[in-house]
Parts: sequence; C-alpha cells; structure tokens
Amino acid sequence: LIDTHRHREAIPLFRECLAENDLKARAVSGLAECLKAVGDFSDSRKVLEDSIALGAADPELLIALGRLDFEEGLFEKAEPSLAKAVQLKPWADDALFLLAQCHRQLGKTELADQEIARHEAVRKAIARLNQLRDMTKSDPANGELVIEAGELMLKFRDPSDGIVMLQSVLDRNPENVKAHEILLQYFESVDPPTEASRQQVELHRRRLQELNQ
Repeated sequence: LIDTHRHREAIPLFRECLAENDLKARAVSGLAECLKAVGDFSDSRKVLEDSIALGAADPELLIALGRLDFEEGLFEKAEPSLAKAVQLKPWADDALFLLAQCHRQLGKTELADQEIARHEAVRKAIARLNQLRDMTKSDPANGELVIEAGELMLKFRDPSDGIVMLQSVLDRNPENVKAHEILLQYFESVDPPTEASRQQVELHRRRLQELNQ
C-alpha cells in the first residue's frame, strides 16, 4: 500500500500490527511514515518517540525520527537521534548523510565534512560489495574475493556478516594467514572488549604465531 501511495489505507493495518506486537520496529516505522505522508506530523512523531521511550531504540526508528525533525527544520532536535542511529548502525549511509546535513545547518562544519567522507566511503564499499557478490556467484571458491568482501563487511556493513564470510574461508583453509590477520585486527578493535572478543584475539594470534614459525 505504501508503494502505491495508499497511506490512509495502510494506517489501520499498521495499528493492528502494533496491537499484537507494540515494539515491532517495521510496523512502527511504517505507521510513522504513513502518518507523515498524510500530513499528521505530530502523531508520526508521537508514535516514534513513544516506541523509542519504551525501549525500541532501533536504528531505523531513530533515523525516521531524525528525518522527521530535520524536515521540519528542528536541527538541534534531529541531531541526537541521528547520532545515536549512526552509533548503533555505522554503515547506515542515509543516517550519515542526514547527520552531515544537520551538522552543516548547525554550523558544525568539521563534523559534517567527516560524515560526508564516511558516507562516500560507505557508498563506494556497497558498490564494490555488489560487484564481489556477482563475482563470487560464478567463482564461490575464490578465497581472495571472499576475503575482500568479508573485510569490507567488517568496516562498512554488519560486522557479524563479515565474520561469517571470513570464517568460511578458514573453514576451507585453516591456514589462510590473511583471514586470520583481518579477524585478529577486528577483534582487537572491539571496544569495550568482551570475553568472546578476547577469546578470538587469543585464537587468531596463536594461529598466526604457529603459521609464521
């Protein structure tokens, strides 16, 4: 219904979804989008703020709230929502772009420039990942392609997906030095470190020492 711009018809359906699961992020963001589309900005904001206040600090809800405030010219109000969204989801290029524009409006030029640079890097990484996805379809056993994709995922997308990709390389070849090095560097960067990250650091550091003997 949203794709065909039938927002008024979609509103009661989203409300029904929320009645069954009042913290379902997609239903919340969908309802908020429909309310905004029909001009009900105050209710759209209330739906988002109420859900976030109840503990549904989903990046998509924060982005939606930040965008709503930004579009109304409430840049100081939009800034914390967008900043939190980027903290939770650093690869969210739409949030990065909005946050950069928000900081520019607030006169925080240096921050805006940093976010635009990060936004451009994310976009380039996504384009390269799409290329690698097509390449690995025809050559799934090519470890170099999988490693490049995994490293990009660690830096510019969901790190858990990157870990899975790099681990798949090690499953096929436990002696792949580059995969161990990338994973070691990633787990060393986890801040604050967790017990799981410490174990992974120890594992990959030990394997690299063994392989370099």
